[in-house]
Amino acid sequence: MDVDHDGFLEEEDFEALTARWVGMRGWEPGSADYDRMRSIMMGWWAGLVAMSDQNRDDKVSLDEVMLVVDQLYSMDAEVMATANSMFDAIDENGDGMIGFDEYKQVVKGWKGSDAGADEAFPQLDLNGDGHLSRDEFNGGHRAARSSMPPKLCSATPAGTSTG
Repeated sequence: MDVDHDGFLEEEDFEALTARWVGMRGWEPGSADYDRMRSIMMGWWAGLVAMSDQNRDDKVSLDEVMLVVDQLYSMDAEVMATANSMFDAIDENGDGMIGFDEYKQVVKGWKGSDAGADEAFPQLDLNGDGHLSRDEFNGGHRAARSSMPPKLCSATPAGTSTG
């Protein structure tokens, strides 16, 4: 996500993420879909900078992000609001379900490739119907958050797995 690789997340990084997502979907500026996606993405930025930017320099370092990650246990409402926004952003066709293709597309949007989507999707698709309901998707967020003890994220190098 750090487009200029300077070690900070900035508003421009979320603008670039927005451009990548809407570009994958072919949405043009001014369209309702483009405006909805931009609103979601920039809402994430506003929330991240408000909660994380301790020195108020309009940049968020990894250390600042980790301070918020360590507080996720006490932020269920905020985490679920983010999960719901993510669900809405991923559900491209608005059918209330995330299909595998939609899921792969979002993984590619975040990471630049869809590597790992084949393994992760079935773990989230609890009933095996080939789609993620909002409950399944949100349950994945709750499970991921509850599987890490407090302070573990700060002690874990970025990009590594805890198990």
